[in-house]
Amino acid sequence: NGQAMFYGNGGSMFFPLAKGLDVAGHEMTHGVVQSTANLEYQGQSGALNESFADIFGAMIDRNDWKIGEDVCRPGAFAGGALRDLANPHNGGSSLNDAGWQPSHMNERYTGSQDNGGVHINSGIPNHAYYLFANNSAVGKAKAEQVFYRALATYLQRSSQFQDLRVSVLQSISDLYGATAPEIAIAAAAFDQVGITGPSTPPSGGGSSAGGNYQTDLPINPGNDWVVYKSTLDNMLYAVNVATSGALSAAVQLSTVGAASRPSVTDDGTSIVFVGTDGKLYEIAINWASGTSTQNELSSQTNWRNIVVAKDGSRVAALTTANDNKVFIYDFTTNTNRSFTLYNPTTANGGVTNGGVQYADAMDFDYSGQKLMYDSYNLIPNTSGGNIDYWDIGFLKVWDRTANAFGDGTVEKLFNSIPENTSIGDPVFSKNSPYIIAFDFIDNRGSTVAYSVLGVNLQSSDQGVLSQNDAVGYPCYSRADNKVLFNTLGQTGANDAIGIVTTSNKITGTTNPAYFINDATWGVWFASGTRNLNVNTEQQTRQTASALSVFPNPTTGTFFLTFSSVAGERVATVSIFDAMGRNVQTQKTDLTVGNNLITLEAANLPKGAYSVMVQTVERSFAQKIILMP
Repeated sequence: NGQAMFYGNGGSMFFPLAKGLDVAGHEMTHGVVQSTANLEYQGQSGALNESFADIFGAMIDRNDWKIGEDVCRPGAFAGGALRDLANPHNGGSSLNDAGWQPSHMNERYTGSQDNGGVHINSGIPNHAYYLFANNSAVGKAKAEQVFYRALATYLQRSSQFQDLRVSVLQSISDLYGATAPEIAIAAAAFDQVGITGPSTPPSGGGSSAGGNYQTDLPINPGNDWVVYKSTLDNMLYAVNVATSGALSAAVQLSTVGAASRPSVTDDGTSIVFVGTDGKLYEIAINWASGTSTQNELSSQTNWRNIVVAKDGSRVAALTTANDNKVFIYDFTTNTNRSFTLYNPTTANGGVTNGGVQYADAMDFDYSGQKLMYDSYNLIPNTSGGNIDYWDIGFLKVWDRTANAFGDGTVEKLFNSIPENTSIGDPVFSKNSPYIIAFDFIDNRGSTVAYSVLGVNLQSSDQGVLSQNDAVGYPCYSRADNKVLFNTLGQTGANDAIGIVTTSNKITGTTNPAYFINDATWGVWFASGTRNLNVNTEQQTRQTASALSVFPNPTTGTFFLTFSSVAGERVATVSIFDAMGRNVQTQKTDLTVGNNLITLEAANLPKGAYSVMVQTVERSFAQKIILMP
């Protein structure tokens, strides 16, 4: 759990697990992996994470190529061990046999269980290592140095099996020269397990080893704005930021005080927040007319925080119950679901740790699939004081391939943080989905120290954006060259928003300066549109959509234009409120091509709704606003 490792008593299949030296080595290696490449615990990256744990576990207990043979009860595994690097099939013939793993890519598991087969498919790179290390011209002493260099120097969070191949070849070249015979031996080992690729190190040298997983988005072409809460009246205000850095006069946006940090869509058309009355609100901005409208999203008064996806497709919300639940509402399907937060482990079989009490700050990634959050954790300690801390996790809330809710898998930013420290208030950079900023709170000294840190999730590089005197709630500027954060006011009496410049997005390059006084929770946003690489349905809806809604906002009557195709004869047109309740439905006959549909909604309460057009084969949705 970041503070200790726990070994089970073995149950019916094992003896007490602490008896296995390679088991202990395996678990400790997970800490090494987290401190180096920090391989994502999903799919091939997760299988590499497990494979390195097996490899170095076997190198710690290097008398054989088996894992867990000292703790397996007789008859529990056909091969007598939990796993076998020399023979991944381990005495079995299929995945139904305990301990069986694929030894070649043509046997790999392609399902969603086990985080995409992290414990299953690790047998493939395991066997590649065995074939390499077991060659008489290489041996374990050389092999372990090569694979450790690949892990610590070249692999990154999203690395795949083919990246391992390239990184191993490059590591051999680094250690033993570009013409070392071990290069051909390693290439042959990877070939034998079906991990294909180049047979020599990349021509560009070590810097080009492995794939590029640091792809940026185009910068939003719109104007720069900052929305913030005034500490004088708790209302939300917006200011335009000129190229020179000068601020326009503040414009009041909300008519109710804000109890949560505002969250803004990427195009700046929707700002959501929790009011001081506990209700959910949206401020809809029409950039063409320069007007804004405040709408009530939920009349319930038990909300604590809300954030909106960058494309406006869904929201995430927390209640005042302060429990480990996150509520997601999706506008494209007009459905909602709650997810339970937990602390993940690397144990097989979906074993999880408890300890999560509640989440607080949240931010969607640009695909809308993952929700980054911070959470308060409490771990009871029967032999001393309880352990409590804040940390950061990633929750899979949506699967854009299936256009459905995600499986709720949780990953943590760090598996371990120093004792008496906490991290929280995370936010994604505007243009680099692999870079985040967050607060670091250090309670190890006589006084509490605050910092705003930046992290490259792929390379694991970290930097200090600013030393601080308060919790920062950071936010990147439109171009990612500046970061806003909370700080004490110039008199120390009131909150203020500070600003710092950065050139690499994770390290501050100037001294912090005051930006807006008597203000808190600054969020920088832009008024333009860009491609966020969202799912196909969303791209269709946002660009050449089959469905258009106008006027929007409207005072009651509005029109739909729907482009139908052959075979679509009837459409069901439904209106859903912000809580997903169907408040109006009608059926319409269709003709091939454009259809004009009239809807009358003047009898509905004012606020935000979704309208959905459904045919036998397709469905399309748009958000609409009913104004007074």
